[in-house]
Amino acid sequence: VLGRAIEASPNAVGVQNPDGEIVAKLTSMIQSHDSPAVRVASVEAVARAKEFHKDTAVVGALLDALGDKEPYVVSSVLFRMEFLAHSIVRKPELYTKTKALLKHKDEGVRGRAAVLAAKFAASDQREEIGKLILPMLKDESPFVRSSTAKGLATLKRIDTIHVLMGMLDDSTKNTYTIKYTKSTGEPGTITHNGSAWSRVDEAILYAIKTMTWSMGDKKFKYGKINFKTVDKDIGSAIKEARKWYKKHRKELPPAPK
Repeated sequence: VLGRAIEASPNAVGVQNPDGEIVAKLTSMIQSHDSPAVRVASVEAVARAKEFHKDTAVVGALLDALGDKEPYVVSSVLFRMEFLAHSIVRKPELYTKTKALLKHKDEGVRGRAAVLAAKFAASDQREEIGKLILPMLKDESPFVRSSTAKGLATLKRIDTIHVLMGMLDDSTKNTYTIKYTKSTGEPGTITHNGSAWSRVDEAILYAIKTMTWSMGDKKFKYGKINFKTVDKDIGSAIKEARKWYKKHRKELPPAPK
């Protein structure tokens, strides 16, 4: 019954004037309910509340949940904060928490933390987090490698293009799934996708495109991929990236040491 009630709660909180009592109950369950399935369901539900990212109590509960023992709870919190990271409250605390998660045992958590820590970093913390996530390009997990490239792109670490170019031969699938039992008793999954076409090389191409946006006419242009010819299109884009790099590498900052 509780599981179904949580599933129904977005109908009351995902509106112009969210029901404060329900938001408060969801927030409380994130922090204190014994069942991790209920905690993650509450995270998913409260994230539907209008402007939840500006509610200090809700964000405080999410901060606490970043220390949850269950990886799927932590990963769900990270996912729900990503697209609102630039305007969320309590960013200094979130930066500290996500930075600590870079060494988490779960690859989904590590990968999402690399992206979030880069987004939460203040201007005087960007160099620090860049140094911390750069080695994660060599992580054993394809999802983490792809997410790290995204994090470096967020930081506009254009100097890392020298490193990223060496990863264009990595066509490994970069998805990762955590399976668990939902509070309703049904099978649940937390799916992690490292890029639009689920490949490391494609994630690298997009990162290079993002990093070079400020170069104007000299930026790397990465076009659309047709779902019918994915392998061919990505292969062509990789060739173009190598041509671009050969032409512009001397204009880039030195490679990171």
